[in-house]
Amino acid sequence: MLCKDKITSIFCIIDDILKEINHSEDIRRKVSDSEIITTAFIAATSFYGNHRSAIKFVKQYNLFPNMLEESRFNRRLHNLGNILYELFHLVASFYKEITCEMNYIIDSFPVPICQNIRINDVKL
Repeated sequence: MLCKDKITSIFCIIDDILKEINHSEDIRRKVSDSEIITTAFIAATSFYGNHRSAIKFVKQYNLFPNMLEESRFNRRLHNLGNILYELFHLVASFYKEITCEMNYIIDSFPVPICQNIRINDVKL
């Protein structure tokens, strides 16, 4: 489970990256895009992708007290799709630079393999 310090660190990294790529948002918003992305990250890592539980968690522990309700949260998250894609590539390239290993793990789903059976010189 994520502790408050880890969540704060994740938020700061996401917020700094968004500032670095000159991401702008409406100043009238009470919940920033960084808070939305951080909450989605919490949902993905600690609540099996359940946004409702993550929203409840950040409100309950006063991490993001102005967090939106689930419907508005999902709409905002959906609108951030392109930024999330770009953010993923930035973080991946940053991670690739700081790691010394050349071995990477790829999570994959097992797929059955079709076996090609050759029939040698079948004569009818």
